Amino acid sequence: ETRFISLGELARATQIPTAWLKRESDAGRLPCIRAGKMLRFDLAAVVRYLTDRSEREASVLSEPNTVTPLLVNSKTA
Repeated sequence: ETRFISLGELARATQIPTAWLKRESDAGRLPCIRAGKMLRFDLAAVVRYLTDRSEREASVLSEPNTVTPLLVNSKTA
């Protein structure tokens, strides 16, 4: 049985600031249910999202640097 919790409860359970959680949910990245202005969250779904996000970020950071160095024009430098 899924139990939905409030933003404040989610912040306490995950130890993540409510402002960040709200910003992510407003942007459509954090799974939630909206009822008017009220937000409700399935803790298990949020934990899966955060875990997946963390793993994606870790894999990007472990890839070799593919950024092209900035070339500076010697006439303007």
